[in-house]
Amino acid sequence: MRVDYFLGLDVGTTGVKALLFNDRGKCLGTHYRDYSLLTPFPYWVEQSGEEIWEAVKFVLKESTKFLEAKDRVMIGLSTQGGTLFVLDEGNRPLRRAITWMDGRGREVAALLERDFGKRFLYDLTGYGIVNALPLATLLWLREYEAETFRRIARVAFVNDFITFRLTGVWCCDPSNAGISMLCDIRRCDWSDLLLDYLGLRREQLSPIRNSGSFVGMVLPSVCQEVGLPESFVFTGGHDQFCAAFAVGATREGVVHLSGGTAWAGVVPIGSLWRDPQFQVAIERHVVPDRFGALFSIPCGGAALKWFQEKVARADLNTSSLEDYAQIDKAVEELPAGSGGLFFFPYLVPVVLGNPTTAPGGFLGVQLFHHKYHFYRAVMEGIGYEVLRQVEYLLGQGVPIHCVRLSGGVAKSKVWTQIIAEILAIQGISLERVKIVDAPALGAAELAYLGWQALCGGRDIFDGGTVFPLELEVVEKEGEHFSVYVQGYNRYKRLLENLSER
Repeated sequence: MRVDYFLGLDVGTTGVKALLFNDRGKCLGTHYRDYSLLTPFPYWVEQSGEEIWEAVKFVLKESTKFLEAKDRVMIGLSTQGGTLFVLDEGNRPLRRAITWMDGRGREVAALLERDFGKRFLYDLTGYGIVNALPLATLLWLREYEAETFRRIARVAFVNDFITFRLTGVWCCDPSNAGISMLCDIRRCDWSDLLLDYLGLRREQLSPIRNSGSFVGMVLPSVCQEVGLPESFVFTGGHDQFCAAFAVGATREGVVHLSGGTAWAGVVPIGSLWRDPQFQVAIERHVVPDRFGALFSIPCGGAALKWFQEKVARADLNTSSLEDYAQIDKAVEELPAGSGGLFFFPYLVPVVLGNPTTAPGGFLGVQLFHHKYHFYRAVMEGIGYEVLRQVEYLLGQGVPIHCVRLSGGVAKSKVWTQIIAEILAIQGISLERVKIVDAPALGAAELAYLGWQALCGGRDIFDGGTVFPLELEVVEKEGEHFSVYVQGYNRYKRLLENLSER
């Protein structure tokens, strides 16, 4: 008997994860392979396309070992957004990929400001001037690596680069096209104005097709190499929007908050909303004709890890670190408010969202504070920053009544409770999502919907989640409410004073 399987590939910033599901949404296995971030010069962050491709082949091979030749696999892709590949006429990389974390675009930001301005670019693309995204990095290549730029035959991103390697077909989805800053967000098409400015042609980029669209069959040579049976590939999306799709953040009012090394929020909006400060990015959702606002806290989990590794560790020359479970237990025993200690999580600047010029760090240190006060202050400070970003959107008329939390932070009982109690200041509930990897799940669900549409079955995007979704409402401690109301108000006052310096 032939069996259909659905595989979500999450090709992220530091590794690729594959999740295999049956047609009832049961996860049958997960495999992971990491790859390198290369930093040859200050502010440069690059990757090897070949290393990423080898990692993709590895997880595909591991994920499908037990499948039979008569089975079928439907593959969807969730990918890091904004990482740039430039290829020659043989579709070979001309240089290493320039990632979305790269900072060299700051050298050409003044040109973009002079020639277009932040407001114009925001209205056209949904982003202001963001130094790390492909519009800026392509301009940098034109100015500083002219010979490489001259040889460009194809501009690609992680999603269409891997899709092409799998199928031999070039195809890009709307959310990944959007974060390139080369796409007219209203028309969902490449901007001829921006391409002309760079000296590129639209034929050098992939055609844009809706998420969940059938792209093509996996090439026989790839199937043979990794042991895949007959396999079909469908367009996926930018990882943040695949994750939002997986947790049901597709309608207004329900926000997905991803809490990993960096934290990011996807806020679904029904129509094309415009941020008056041009800071909250807007992309097309993986659901057709819907949009999403993006805000980020770049040092979310990274701030806690920084304190754990660089400050709280007794001996920096040893690899021994305190267990997160032990940290949680000690933090839970402390009263809310961290004894008046505040943490401002701006160890790197806020790029997307309500901006601030305040520096990062602690305020209110007293002699009785010990390291667990600092740990709790980090957790509360990031919770305050989440509410600050949410409040900004509420003030612009964006409806928000529920936040769904996934990622590593969802494993921490004390941190999720802190966030829930802080969000309660605005009457917003917090739900913990019990998902192994939300982006990969969202990609698998898009493949499932695409397959159903291809077979003439279920209408694609007919509402609701595709596979079963397990949610847990995070309970709040009532006695903490007044502490966090006072704490948050003081946090905002201190932040205002810091920003004025």
